[in-house]
Amino acid sequence: MKQSNICPKCKSSDVVHVKNYLFPSTTNVVRLSKWGTQLAHYDRYICADCGYIEEYLDVQEKSWVKWLEEQRANNTLDSDFV
Repeated sequence: MKQSNICPKCKSSDVVHVKNYLFPSTTNVVRLSKWGTQLAHYDRYICADCGYIEEYLDVQEKSWVKWLEEQRANNTLDSDFV
């Protein structure tokens, strides 16, 4: 939906883009640290017809890049993640 603006479930073109918010909120972030000091934000794409939702993490965000590099260095990434 991010690139095509077409819902993969119902093929509707009525897709709404909900941009991420740059202030901390429990509804639009992935917490990357135990205390919530490192956050990664994501955008949502919602089909207005069937309600299907896709979420995309901002992989260019500095906190995400730093967290990912630390996980790779410590070899602690969960390889079973789907």
